[in-house]
Amino acid sequence: MITKLQKFKRGKKKPVFSIILIVLALFFLSAVFAWGNLRILKKRLSLKTQIESLKNKLSVLKEKEGALERKLHQYKTDYYMEKIAREKLDLKKKGEKVVAFPVESESFSQTSTVGNENKERGNFWENFLKSFFGRLPLNKLFGKK
Repeated sequence: MITKLQKFKRGKKKPVFSIILIVLALFFLSAVFAWGNLRILKKRLSLKTQIESLKNKLSVLKEKEGALERKLHQYKTDYYMEKIAREKLDLKKKGEKVVAFPVESESFSQTSTVGNENKERGNFWENFLKSFFGRLPLNKLFGKK
């Protein structure tokens, strides 16, 4: 009878240990699955943001494509070709008379004042050399005719 009682007590200890072992194994498996689920969630969020940015780029590129197609259609028209021929190539239609007016631009007036400054500088150096050396044949020295 004692042996039966000892076997019974030993048998009780085994199920407690195995239950603890099973609970720890389940906890470990749930932790592994949770970790994997978090990694998948992070990847999914990054892919969603990437998809949104690509959709935005696609819409911008479609707008640019539409604008370029409109320009291409405009460039193919006869009106535009005539306009470019008149403005850039200075062409005219048969029977047309061209009237041109001289236009004085700022760049022309600026270049003329720069030219005057250079002439004055030349005169300054010529006057300096004349005063220093006296009357030398400056035409031979400066190569003037």
